[in-house]
Order: sequence, then structure tokens, then C-alpha cells
Amino acid sequence: KEKFGKEDFDSAVYIYETVLVKFPETRKPKLEQWADDIRKMREIDKVEPGRIAEVFLWAHNDSFWCKNIRSPGKLREKYETLCAQMQGNSDGRSFLLNGA
Repeated sequence: KEKFGKEDFDSAVYIYETVLVKFPETRKPKLEQWADDIRKMREIDKVEPGRIAEVFLWAHNDSFWCKNIRSPGKLREKYETLCAQMQGNSDGRSFLLNGA
């Protein structure tokens, strides 16, 4: 029996289909693993499903992050960084690149 629910699986499919729009050569992932990563974000990290979608869409529409956040696993890994950048100004990333 899978640990994730239908909503998690549907979210995984949505993320994959969204990624395909910009990156049509993306190979089909193991959607069950993606769904389990989404479940972990909800259950372990206590992130609401709507917030998961919001942060993913922000990353997907960012010129830098769209190339780097192409799976729920990577979204989970970089979640705090993405949230901080969403709250900051658009120059935050260039400051990090130029100031580091």
C-alpha cells in the first residue's frame, strides 16, 4: 500500500505536466516517488498543499529556479530558500551571486 494519497499523486502529475511545458524532453519520472515527496512535505514539513503549489509555480516562473526545481524532491530540498526569495526582492539572487 502506498503512503501517499490521490491528491499527492495528482499534484505530482501536475508538476510533471507543468515542467513539460518548458522542458518537453523531460523523461517521465517515477510519479509514485514524486507523490511520496509531496506527502513528506505535507506530513513531515507541515506545508499546506496550496503553499506547495504556490512555491512551485513561483520557482517555475523564475528564470533561474525553473531550471533547477523540476521535481518535488528538489522543491522540498530548496523550499526554505525559495520561500525566502519569494518574500525578498527580485535582486536577492543577484546579490547572492555577486556577494558570495
